[in-house]
Amino acid sequence: MSGAVLVTGACGLVGAALTEALVRAGRTVVAVDRNPPPAFCNHAWSRGPGTAVPLAADIRDTAVLVEAMRRHAVTEVVHGATITAGRDRDLSDPEGVVETNLLGTIAVLRAAREVKAARVIVVSSNAVYGPNAFLGDVLDEVLTQPNPQTMYAITKFAAERTALRLAELWGLHLHIARLTSIYGRFERDTGARDTLSPIFQVTLAARAGRAVTLPGAGLRDWMYGADVGNALRSLLQAPKLREPVYHVSAGRTFSVADWCAALTHLYPAFRWRLAEAGEAASIDYFGFGERKPMSVERFTRDTGFQSAWPFEKALADWVAWLDQNPI
Repeated sequence: MSGAVLVTGACGLVGAALTEALVRAGRTVVAVDRNPPPAFCNHAWSRGPGTAVPLAADIRDTAVLVEAMRRHAVTEVVHGATITAGRDRDLSDPEGVVETNLLGTIAVLRAAREVKAARVIVVSSNAVYGPNAFLGDVLDEVLTQPNPQTMYAITKFAAERTALRLAELWGLHLHIARLTSIYGRFERDTGARDTLSPIFQVTLAARAGRAVTLPGAGLRDWMYGADVGNALRSLLQAPKLREPVYHVSAGRTFSVADWCAALTHLYPAFRWRLAEAGEAASIDYFGFGERKPMSVERFTRDTGFQSAWPFEKALADWVAWLDQNPI
C-alpha cells in the first residue's frame, strides 16, 4: 500500500509514536488531533523521509476527515483518538467519553468508508478485560472474556464491537489492535489522558527527587512507545491479517518495582518502596492487581513483529528524551 495514512489522536503517546514510525518508513501521514502538535512532535516527525501533515480537527466531523483524506490520497486509517478517562471524568462527564470514544469511532469509520480505505486499524486497550485481566496465566484474544468496568473500558469495548459490525455491513477491511500497557516518549497530560502510566509517574518523581510508594510490584508486559509505533505499522503493512482482534505487546514482562530500582542508578537520591498492608500508595496503577501478560502468538504469526526496545534500552532512550523535552 503506497497511499497516505490517516492517524487520529496523532499527538498522544501512541499516535505520536506511530506517526514517527510511519514517517521514518517513508509514508505520508495525515496526523489528526484536536490540538496542533507540540514542538517535540514536529521535531520527531520532521526526520523523514516521509512527511507528517498535521490537521487540527474534531474526529466527529466526518466531512472534514473525508476532505483531508481525498486531498492527500489516504488509503489506510489508524484510529487511535480516545479519552482515557479516570474516575473523576466518569463521574462528571460520561457523555463526553461516549461521544469521543464511541461516536467518534463511527464518524471515522464513515470517512474510511467514503474514501474506500484499503485497511483500517482501530486501536483498543487491555482495559476491556476489566478484573478478568488478573485471572489465569495469560490473556487470550479468543478465550479471555472482556469485562469492562470503567467508562473508558466500556466505551473501548463498545467501539470494538461497533467497528467490527460496521466493517461487516460496510465492507471495510478492519482489525482491532488491543494494546498492552504503554509508556514512554510523548506521554504527558494532554487533557484527554487522565490515567498516566505508573512508569511515567515514578520516572517524573525520580527526576524531581520525590519518594514514591507503590501499591504493588506492578508486573506487566509493559511496552515502550517506540515499540508500539512499529507494532501498529506492522499491522498496516502485513500482507494478510487473519484475525479480527490482535493483542499488541512486547511479549516480555517487567515490574514498576524493577523500573524504580533501575532509576536509582540514574538518580541516586530517589527513594521508593512497596506500601505496607492498608497503607495508601502515592502511585496509581488504575487497576485491580497484577495484570497477566497478553498472548501475542497471533500477532507475531501474522506480522512478524519483534520488539526492538528491551527494558534497559527504553529507559536510556526515554531519560535522554526527557532531558531534551521537559514535561
